[in-house]
Amino acid sequence: MSALAAVTTPGREEEVRWIVIAVVGWAEAEVMRSKLDAAGIPCILQREAVGVAFGITIGALGEVRVLVPEPLAEQAIELLNDTAGQEAPDDEDIGDWDDYDVEGGRKATPGEPAGD
Repeated sequence: MSALAAVTTPGREEEVRWIVIAVVGWAEAEVMRSKLDAAGIPCILQREAVGVAFGITIGALGEVRVLVPEPLAEQAIELLNDTAGQEAPDDEDIGDWDDYDVEGGRKATPGEPAGD
């Protein structure tokens, strides 16, 4: 997965190689771009022109390539793979509808009196 693209960074004369670090869907690519931007790592999102023109978001034409400058590729990959700061969802109370009865009142928990 190390496709290289050489382009000149705007405002600079030296050539910068951009590395594809991920091939994902559009939504995931936007999340990655946001995370990279917050860390000060520039990135480019590339899509097939046909997929953009026809609004295709799945399959080969919906894939998005996430590129970063070659010197920052390892740092970007580590940042995107770091899940240490993320909280795992609480399986006991995910806030969905099974905490409520049909009329919209909260269900009584064991040991708690059922009220109006």
